[in-house]
Amino acid sequence: MREACRLLQNEGLITIIPFRGYFVASLTGLDFHNLEELQFVVDPAAAALAAQRATVEQVRKMESYARYEYKVGTKASYYEFLQRNFKLHVGIAQATGNRELTAVVANVHTRLMRYFYPGLFLDSYGPDLVAEHCRIVEEIRKRNPQKARQLAEKHVTNTMDRSAGLFFAVAQANLVEQGQNSSVFAAPAFQSTVEWEGPGRD
Repeated sequence: MREACRLLQNEGLITIIPFRGYFVASLTGLDFHNLEELQFVVDPAAAALAAQRATVEQVRKMESYARYEYKVGTKASYYEFLQRNFKLHVGIAQATGNRELTAVVANVHTRLMRYFYPGLFLDSYGPDLVAEHCRIVEEIRKRNPQKARQLAEKHVTNTMDRSAGLFFAVAQANLVEQGQNSSVFAAPAFQSTVEWEGPGRD
């Protein structure tokens, strides 16, 4: 248990305070900004490499994840979208065949999910997200690294713009939930385990 908690601390998901205990890491604006900046570095790099190395089967999986659009007002569909969004971005990284890059991308998107779970249901960006995802995957399929990188960069900057008011939205959502249910909104558990699909898999 202690080793598992140390791993979670290393991934930025919990905080360990000696002689006090283990606490879920707080969500801060600075951490969110840092994660988005890191995403801007690693996601485009992964897309460019994937355009050179992805297999036909890996592209097929990317396409299936990219096409899913969540339904505004239906929380279950948002959660399904977030799961597929995670699988898409990590799947792109896996297609590079680089284990270290895949681990970084998976960690970034796992930590970003903590911000998007309570906030995403307030917006209606579904069609934009699907279109951006599909364009990135299409350039990967066409073996066009430069275009895949450019579209991935644009996708991240668009996400930054869309999430500019995220913390205000999350605060408002929690207030509404408290008023309606007398409890803070709680999202379901997120499965962030990554199954390696690249070269060298045992």
